[in-house]
Parts: sequence; structure tokens; C-alpha cells
Amino acid sequence: MKLALIIIVLLSVCSTETCENWPMYQHDPQHSGYSLCPAPDTGYWLWTYDAGAPIIASPIVVGNMIYFPALGKMVALKADSGEVLWTQKVPVAGSTPAASGETLVVGTTWGFMALDTKTGETRWEQEIARLYASDEFFESSPLILKDKVYVATGTNAMILYPGRGVGELPLRNVMCMDIKTGQIVWKKDVHAEVSSSPAFSHDTLYVSSESCVALDLDGNIKWEYNHGYSLSSSPVIIDDSLVLAAQNAFSGRRIIRIQRGNVLWSREPKDMITTPPAAYGKKIVFITIKGDVLALDLETGDPIWTTHLGGELLIDDTSLACSSSPVIADGKVYVGTLSGVFTCLDLENGTILWQYQTEGAIVSPAAIANERIYVGSTDGTLYCFGIDPETYFQKAQRYEEKGDTERAREFYRKARDYYQEQGDITMIKRCDEILRERDYLWGAALAAVVIVILLLLFYYRKRRTS
Repeated sequence: MKLALIIIVLLSVCSTETCENWPMYQHDPQHSGYSLCPAPDTGYWLWTYDAGAPIIASPIVVGNMIYFPALGKMVALKADSGEVLWTQKVPVAGSTPAASGETLVVGTTWGFMALDTKTGETRWEQEIARLYASDEFFESSPLILKDKVYVATGTNAMILYPGRGVGELPLRNVMCMDIKTGQIVWKKDVHAEVSSSPAFSHDTLYVSSESCVALDLDGNIKWEYNHGYSLSSSPVIIDDSLVLAAQNAFSGRRIIRIQRGNVLWSREPKDMITTPPAAYGKKIVFITIKGDVLALDLETGDPIWTTHLGGELLIDDTSLACSSSPVIADGKVYVGTLSGVFTCLDLENGTILWQYQTEGAIVSPAAIANERIYVGSTDGTLYCFGIDPETYFQKAQRYEEKGDTERAREFYRKARDYYQEQGDITMIKRCDEILRERDYLWGAALAAVVIVILLLLFYYRKRRTS
């Protein structure tokens, strides 16, 4: 029995990492913006969906379901085809939802609410304040940890709240709610309006506004760092440290890396950055409001590369968002701009690999799951890009060059299936030859692992009996 368990564990370690969901803002509680998924090398679009209203928040993906807000309604589609599963007219706008089990939580024009993921029916509502217009909203994207929901209560607008002055409004809180009922478990005043989406790592929540604040899961402040700027992006957690961008109208702008309240480094970008970066390995990637994509070294903050995207702005009201955040997968960076261009760049050097022009501005990050990329635009369209079958063979070769033999085998199989559909006998034979060779090598490696396990088990039993 022990031997079987050991073999199962080792085989699971040796197997290909599975394609992940994208169940919340910037993928995970750390806001890494990174997915393990293979991702498109070309602008091969699979389908589009016309929501009939601007899309200013990110989609999320859970299994074969994709959920996203369009202005005034929530939409659920099949992720592989774009088929509509349900739509619900609710007061949503720019808060990216988060999903856990059968519960979907999202910010609205008056607070936060939960919907049933299967039907779209309302489960609960938590009112904080009423806003003036349908495009004014609570900006924080929810963070779900087990049976709790964590949010910040800042907005993108002035509040209409009868009988109260602005100083009394509940904009400065970090709040915890019960995921089943929406009941407030605790809320903590962090002394400045905070609309960032909470990040989480190692039993600590992080939010940023005029300062960066670390709290425990009971709402107690563990430490606080005042960076001296009035606005800052949501924090990204990397290697037990935070990276964020901060700025104001008078004292300039900064990119800061903080660890336990201490600044590790600080850099001044050329232009404002209002959205979180994406991170992978030792690179962090930002986009400025003028369309410059820049990669920095995580350890030093030094620039690695900068690529200018630019373009004519397709949106007048930049209060919704100044640009989307980058996301990273498969050695590539994907990002949209206010000019409506969705761009794929090489993570290594910033080279533009492909671009796609939408008819509106892109003001929220894309989501990556199941080898597809989903991105919304203010033109009201959700775009789905996938991997072009004609690139399967070349993709397999690139994985092989990188030493990722399992991904290579996966895409050689996909290529063979594609060439069978096309009737390309030459390429079918080529794929079969490669796969036979790889299967032989894989079988030999597996046999070697089993032999080592048996020897270890034999040695362990001999020691116990001696």
C-alpha cells in the first residue's frame, strides 16, 4: 500500500501541470496575473460575444464557465464556445467577480452581492452606499478565502448618501463578509479611502491607498507603510514582498517593492501607472497610462526592456481605469490599452508578437484558462483567442527545446490529430515517429523510477528487520 502511494505521488510530480482556472482578479490571491496554461502564439480568435453594453471589468473562468460584468448585467457563458448560459440584470460595472463553489461575488453600484453560479439568481446583497450613476461603482474586486469574502469599500465616484457628510462615508474600510449570507464579520478603518483589491499570502491581507496596510484575517493591522502618495495600485505579492505603483499630482510617481513595511527598492517610471503589474520568475511587468509596457528586475528594480504600444485613445472618461494590467502565460505578456489594441509580447525581450484591434478601449486585464485568452472591451464585445491548430507542431518543438517534454508530447499529439483531419500523411508519420521515440524514453524513465522506488523500499524493509 505504501509503495502504491509513493508511486502515485511521484507520478503526479512528474506529470504535466494542469491548466488552471482564472477564478478571481489577476488569477490568484497574490494577484500574480500569471497562468501555467499554454497560450496562443498568434491572434487566432475562436469566438466573440456581444454583451450589448461596455465591458470594463475582467472575466473570470471556472471550468468551462466564464463570468463577467457588462454595464448593468452579469453574464455567464460556456468558455469553449461562447454559448450563453444566463444573464442577470444587476447594478454591476467595473468590479471583477470572484467565484468559489456555487457562489459568485461582485461589487455593484451600491455595495456587493452574491449570485448563484448555475442560475445567476441573487443569494445575498450587502449595501454600503448609493452612488449617482450606473457607471459609478465600488471598485474593489472580491477576494474569497474559504468561507469568507474580503473587499475594500472605496469607489470611483462621489457618494450620494442622504444625511451624511463625505468624512462620515464608509470609504476607508477593509471588510470581511460571510460568503453564505453576506453578513459583515468585521470591518477595519485604514484611515484613507481604499479601493484596491485585497491580496493575500501567509495569513496576511494587503491593501494599498495612501499607504500600504497589512492586516491579519481578523482585521487587526500588523504593519503599515506610508509611501506618501495619494493613489496606488492594488498590491502584487512576490516572494514574501509587495510591489505596487503609487502617484499623485504633486510629488510624482513611484514603483515600490516593500517587505514587512520596509522599502527594498523604489523606482520612478516615466509616466503614471495606475494598475497592478503581472509577475513571473524575476520579472515584473507594468503598463503606463501612455501605453508603455515595461519589465523590471524583481531583485533590483532595474529596467529590462520597454516597448511602446501607444495608439489613439478610444475612451474619454479615464476615471473608469487608466489602462488594463498585463497578464503572463507561456513566456508571453498579454495586455490591452485605451486605444483598443490587444497585444501579445515576448516576455524575454518585449518584442511584439501579434496585435488585435478592438472597436473600443480595453480597461481591464484579460483572463487565461484552458489554452484560451478572454478579454473585454468598451465596444461591448468579449473576445476569445485560442491556439491555432496550424501552430501545434511548432509549439511542441519549442516546448522540447525548453526541456518541457510533457508539454511537447501533448502538442505533438494535438498536431497529429490535426494533420489526420487535414489528411497530411507526411506530417502524420513525422508526429508518430516523434511520439514513438518520446513514449519509449518516457517508458524507460518511468521504469527507472519504479526500480529506484523498489530498491528504496527493499532497503527500508531490510533495515527494519535487521
